[in-house]
Amino acid sequence: MDELEILQEADRRAQDYIGGIETRRVFPGTAERAALSGFLEDLPEVGLPAVDTVALMDKLGSPATVASNGPNYFGFVIGASWPPQRQQGGGP
Repeated sequence: MDELEILQEADRRAQDYIGGIETRRVFPGTAERAALSGFLEDLPEVGLPAVDTVALMDKLGSPATVASNGPNYFGFVIGASWPPQRQQGGGP
């Protein structure tokens, strides 16, 4: 499989992920997070073919992500507020 075919496979998987985002849970469950242990292995002498690596990342990783671009994700408010300051010159 050449590089373009691998990119097409990755793109297909990304489109499937986005296409199913409305039906996914926002946060992964226990089983999805536990499946990430499939990545805990010694590095092999010879790596997997690229398309198999993409498939493994999708199989184990995609279900364990936060669906932050879906309709059920309400997000986090990150940051802080500054106390109000009076304007100089007698304004409110």
